[in-house]
Amino acid sequence: TATCRVELHTSRQNRPSLASVPVGTLIAEREEYVSVVLEHDKTICVGRVKKMWLCKYAVSVLTKMSLEDCEFEKLILYASREEEVAAVLAHDKTISVGRVKRMELRQYAVSILPKLLLRL
Repeated sequence: TATCRVELHTSRQNRPSLASVPVGTLIAEREEYVSVVLEHDKTICVGRVKKMWLCKYAVSVLTKMSLEDCEFEKLILYASREEEVAAVLAHDKTISVGRVKRMELRQYAVSILPKLLLRL
């Protein structure tokens, strides 16, 4: 079954908000699940997410996220097929991901490493 799933794990207050959640997970099994996001010119502010996991076609959403001021404890990018990272590779600019303590690039996600700009 193809799915697009967004999980926002909340803190003790139990009020989900992308600006305050410690963990954000986005999984997109099909390209059409993220195509609407990629078509817009606006960026997505992720706020204070400490851990982020982008899987499959969701990795391409990186091109629309405002991450340069973020500080991640962990950033995990996973793509099992080359076409899942094609949008990132076709993007003409580098992608600033701010400060990252631990980054995991799994399978085809490794191919986007030259596109990533990390702050030290």
